[in-house]
Amino acid sequence: MEQPLVLTFAEIEFLLRVRTPHIPTIREDLGLAPPDDTTAAAGLASLLARGMCEPGGEGVVPSKELVVVVTGLATADRVTRVLGVTAGSTQLGAVLTGPDVHIGLTSAGFGQHVVQPIDLAVTAADQVRHLLDGVLGDESAVLVQSRSARGQVSIAVAVDVDGSWFLSDSEGDPDHSTPVSREEAYERIAELLSDAVGVR
Repeated sequence: MEQPLVLTFAEIEFLLRVRTPHIPTIREDLGLAPPDDTTAAAGLASLLARGMCEPGGEGVVPSKELVVVVTGLATADRVTRVLGVTAGSTQLGAVLTGPDVHIGLTSAGFGQHVVQPIDLAVTAADQVRHLLDGVLGDESAVLVQSRSARGQVSIAVAVDVDGSWFLSDSEGDPDHSTPVSREEAYERIAELLSDAVGVR
């Protein structure tokens, strides 16, 4: 079985500098610290030590898998963060959706992120649904925040001890949750993660 790609926050900081991101707030959206030259240098040193970059010409040559990550970070036009809370754990992930590359980042603790390419045919809403399916169960909750050039939308979904679903979102009434069925929740997420997200 192929080993997943795991990158540190410092390595991601370096990769964000290879090409200017389409979304200027991508560091904030991914929960990264503000730009820092020392962190980027540490990230480059780590990638060189791991054999994921090689010196070449006046710079470095990244591996093929890193080229995919750089492309995803640079060309993403939507960043969707998902925070899942259950009785025993907290899970944090993000999906970067762009015209050429979709990638998912899952927090692995200690400043590490598991990075996975995602099929371009899978919509942002379907990606979020997949993440929710892995988290939502008895007494659980998920917060989804999605930003595109048109703005940001937030969605909260919770399941109580009886298995009842509740939803609230920033485009409706963010202060009150509404009882919904599972499918109604996913339909609303699909609606909010369409191109019209955040339009005022």
